Amino acid sequence: MSKQLGIGKSSGSRGLTSAEKVGRVRGSTSKPSNSGSTNLGADRPTESSKFNYDIESPTRTVTDQIRNMFGRDVKLSDIAAASGALDGSKIRFDAGNNFLEVSVSHPDVRVQDRTFYKTSTGITIENEVFIKKPGAPKGLATRAVERQVEFATKLGANTISLNAVGYYGSSKWNGYYTWPKNGFDAKLDDITDMLPRNLKGAKTLQDLFKTKEGEEWWKINGSSMFVQFDLSPNSASRKRLKKTIEEYRVKTK
Repeated sequence: MSKQLGIGKSSGSRGLTSAEKVGRVRGSTSKPSNSGSTNLGADRPTESSKFNYDIESPTRTVTDQIRNMFGRDVKLSDIAAASGALDGSKIRFDAGNNFLEVSVSHPDVRVQDRTFYKTSTGITIENEVFIKKPGAPKGLATRAVERQVEFATKLGANTISLNAVGYYGSSKWNGYYTWPKNGFDAKLDDITDMLPRNLKGAKTLQDLFKTKEGEEWWKINGSSMFVQFDLSPNSASRKRLKKTIEEYRVKTK
């Protein structure tokens, strides 16, 4: 059995106000029908072709939510890319009050769901679940994160969050290690008491991943944790992702 890049399915309400949480639940209980479908204009086939996406025609509810969330018309392919969809993916959109859901299917990915939220502080993306298919190529997660970060930034999002699942020795999940290696970060809090003397100064996951010793310690001692990718310029998240991309490209040359 191949290991999966564990993202645990979450409630989808982190960082939301009480009113926004209610809207999330209400919106998710009633899916819009396809009777109000629209193709968002004549350029839709062109925008899909950039990444060879197969995008299902969105409902009117979805197009209205896109305009409400971003304050302008946004290409469906850009939203799909901000979900980390790889070339050749099939994309489906759904929407409710203050959120936009993106479901992605791909030959190498069994499940890939993303939710965009409009909160009082801006737009955040929650990576709900990502499960590779057996035999999927190495570096798939890094490719997905690289694309997601580029286009999430383009769309003006603040953060990308997920529940990184797994532990050392798990035969199924390794997201606790893979996602921090791709730039996702979190405070260590009580875990700092467990750190060896040479790593005592570390306060975050990315502090640990600055050194091989810290990265190896987390690989052996780490476990599931809610993490975020900071999309601000020059963040620790961006620096770590850049390093991982460079390491991956060296290995594949």
